[in-house]
Amino acid sequence: MSSFKERIKELRNQYEMTQKEFSDFLGIRQQTLSGYERGTSTPSLEIAINISDKCLVSLDWLSGKSNVDSSTHERFTTYGVVASLIVDIVNAIGLNSSGIKTRYGLDYKFYTESKTINKFIDQLIRMQRLEASNVITHEIYNSWLNGEISRLWYLRLDDEQFRELDKYIPGHPGAEDDE
Repeated sequence: MSSFKERIKELRNQYEMTQKEFSDFLGIRQQTLSGYERGTSTPSLEIAINISDKCLVSLDWLSGKSNVDSSTHERFTTYGVVASLIVDIVNAIGLNSSGIKTRYGLDYKFYTESKTINKFIDQLIRMQRLEASNVITHEIYNSWLNGEISRLWYLRLDDEQFRELDKYIPGHPGAEDDE
């Protein structure tokens, strides 16, 4: 079973952040985070709850008591989570100047009902074009991306959007059956 020190480091690595970036995101000192990762100190319950809330994981998972990090339903609570997943998808299948390009050469454009997500996707495509044409460096692109996801991280999806996402979660009430 994993321990808190392994889980906190796993979270930081999932977010692809340095200790400084992750400690700033969590609102703690870098030295404190380093102590957590080395196992030389443990957080108070208040700080553990804060980490759990910001990273959208359960306290049971964070403490190593459970191997289930959080329910899929909990993951779709903020625009930042959705934006982060979009970036993962875009990176997995590739991007060209007109949108998403699959391995079969077909282009797809993202479209959502959300103005916030559409704006993020448009900016993402624009920034990736700038990076691809060497107008901006990879570091500038990453800095912009981390800033945008951080900005969106606490912007909660409204109830209607939340229910809309529910239908894509297998086994969840309201999920559409595959027939």
